[in-house]
Amino acid sequence: MSFVMKDELISFETAKLAKEKRFNIFNDSYTKRGTIITSQQQARYIEECIYPAPTQSLLQRWLREKHGLHVEPKLANQESKKSYYYGVYKWDKYRAYIKGTNVRFDTYEQALEGGLLEAVKLIV
Repeated sequence: MSFVMKDELISFETAKLAKEKRFNIFNDSYTKRGTIITSQQQARYIEECIYPAPTQSLLQRWLREKHGLHVEPKLANQESKKSYYYGVYKWDKYRAYIKGTNVRFDTYEQALEGGLLEAVKLIV
């Protein structure tokens, strides 16, 4: 039995906001209606490739390297059920907490997505 891991794409909502903040690294794309167009399909549908649809890890890296924003999903301390939350930090000389959530997510990827969306909103 093999286990295949695949990076999650950012959500359509996050993709729209990231484009507004000048994120323009295209692998896959979202159309105006939120449909995914893969990089192999883009040549045929280039006029519909409206919003970049990167993986969560690519957007996370862009936020970190270009804007100094660090998104950190964390495991919550709850014995009854595994859940996650996130924190957004700014790193200049010192690590400064900017924003977090009390909301608990079922998966690491959901918490990461929530943190990515909040971090993109912080870009001016």
